[in-house]
Amino acid sequence: MRPHRGSPHDDAAHPARQSSGTTGQDPLRKLVHDLRAPLTVAQGFADLLVQRGDALPAEQRAEFARRIADAMGEMRRILDDAP
Repeated sequence: MRPHRGSPHDDAAHPARQSSGTTGQDPLRKLVHDLRAPLTVAQGFADLLVQRGDALPAEQRAEFARRIADAMGEMRRILDDAP
């Protein structure tokens, strides 16, 4: 059931929940956006290692592990720089 207009659960009653013009959510949206790319990289290489790791040469497994570590480092930097 949708809340009635003006109720405490109505987005209009809570500026932090409004999608446009809110500064409270802008940093969170930026953080999520910035984390998405390195997370996708790490997830992709981790999936490849899980699915095909035994069939890959050691050098390629090591490269995938380095890329995962680099992505994790990038995420750490993003979080450290977050307000």
